[in-house]
Amino acid sequence: CPLSGAAYLPEYKGQLCRVTKATEIGKESLGLRISMSQFR
Repeated sequence: CPLSGAAYLPEYKGQLCRVTKATEIGKESLGLRISMSQFR
């Protein structure tokens, strides 16, 4: 999991991270992106 740093076995791919409950296990990501337009 890129947010929590938790590591999972391959058979958990596609499931929801049990730590953050916000990310999909095995999904590639670019990271958190924040823009000023989100705060308007």
